[in-house]
Amino acid sequence: MNAQTFNSEELHRRTLERRAVEAAIWGMPIVSVHAMREAFFRDAKANYNDIVFWSKPLDWQNQTTTPNASARYVYFNFNTQPDGPVVLEIPAAVGAGLFGTLLDAWQMPLADVGPAGEDRG
Repeated sequence: MNAQTFNSEELHRRTLERRAVEAAIWGMPIVSVHAMREAFFRDAKANYNDIVFWSKPLDWQNQTTTPNASARYVYFNFNTQPDGPVVLEIPAAVGAGLFGTLLDAWQMPLADVGPAGEDRG
C-alpha cells in the first residue's frame, strides 16, 4: 500500500473542498423547503393550514432541489406556536394511490402516508 503524503497547503485545500461539499449536502434540504415555503405563501397566496396541490407533474420551472416529474405533490405549512399541536387526518384514497411522507423542515421523515403508513392506508 502506498502512503501518500501531503504538504500543509494541499491539506488545507482538501479541507476547504470537503467542507464546501458538506455545506452543500447539509444545506440542500433546508434550501429546498425554504423555496417551497416561499412559493406557498407568495405564489399560491396560501396561509398556514392551507393545502396546495400541484395538479401537473413538476418540470424545470419548479425550483425545488429534488423534484420528481412523475409525482403530484401536496404541500402545506402549519404553525404550532399560536394554537398548539396540529392533527392531520388524511382520508383513505378510494380508487387512487396515495403515497408519501410527512417531512420536517430538514426533510427528515416524520410519518409515512398510504400503504407504507402506520394504518396501511
